[in-house]
Amino acid sequence: METTEDVMDFVDCSGKQHRFKFKATETGRLLMRLEAHEIRNDGQPGYYFREIGMIDHLILLRGNLNQKIRESLSKRYIVPRKEGVDRWKMLTDELRGYVEYDDVNEEMCLVVDGYKVTWEEFKALVSSHEGFFFQIKFED
Repeated sequence: METTEDVMDFVDCSGKQHRFKFKATETGRLLMRLEAHEIRNDGQPGYYFREIGMIDHLILLRGNLNQKIRESLSKRYIVPRKEGVDRWKMLTDELRGYVEYDDVNEEMCLVVDGYKVTWEEFKALVSSHEGFFFQIKFED
């Protein structure tokens, strides 16, 4: 299986630059997995995106992945408030991100806006929405 890598910069809604490392991996005779990991040096996991498709559609996959990155960086869901469990504030009634395993704490966590959000922090985030209805949707 062949793997190729390159790097590209994107700008978010606040003007901050984000650098992504792209990795294309053949996953079979006809399939390709294209991943983009944000390169960070602050200990945070960063943004992560993935597209899977036909090998001969690599340019289309890359275009789709670039569009996902631009759309995601055009929105913010949380902002830092203070240290501790109550350190994040929701900007809207929506959160988007991904689920990841935290090797340091040996537990699952959420990553929102490229920042690790522990389950305790997540509970604090949603505590202001007591009595509200919600929808959880997992996407690949």
